[in-house]
Amino acid sequence: MYGSASLTGFMGKDKVCLGTDSSAGYCVNSFDFFVVTDEVGLKEFAGLVGLGPINVNNGPSLMQNLIT
Repeated sequence: MYGSASLTGFMGKDKVCLGTDSSAGYCVNSFDFFVVTDEVGLKEFAGLVGLGPINVNNGPSLMQNLIT
């Protein structure tokens, strides 16, 4: 469950960067994120990348990985 939606998927791992310049230092290598394969209650939703506040209940946090 994510808010009032129901999601199905799996954990993915990839290099995730903020912005268009991956050499600027705003990247996390091997970042874990949720890949959404099916959803009820959301439209055209592909995944969750953890841009919100650090909270273990929300899954992996890109922000936490960028500051460590």
